[in-house]
Amino acid sequence: PNAWFINRATKFKQMGFNVMLTVLDDTPGSYNEVKGFFQRLVNYPGIRNVVDLWQIGNEPNHTPFWKGTLSQYVNTFLKPASEVLRPLGEKVVGAAPTWDVRAAESLRDLGYLDYVDF
Repeated sequence: PNAWFINRATKFKQMGFNVMLTVLDDTPGSYNEVKGFFQRLVNYPGIRNVVDLWQIGNEPNHTPFWKGTLSQYVNTFLKPASEVLRPLGEKVVGAAPTWDVRAAESLRDLGYLDYVDF
């Protein structure tokens, strides 16, 4: 984020909108790298005042959005993000697997629902 984002999000918030920030990365990192990233992100000045929902990724079953496996998405992207955000009272939105029921079942079986609020 930067000052432009915070200013824009603040204006939407003042107009009564809920603000959702989508955090994207298409390549799996390590659990510790991702956790460190979210620890820095959530402490960016003013960000927690304007973000209502944190969407972690987008369509992890489509390679334009995620180049790793569904297991990597859950265990090295979603899980560490959730472990940073949820204890602070922040709401986590998981990345939807479009209309692919098998991918949704796989995400569920991998623990996806343990790390999201929506």
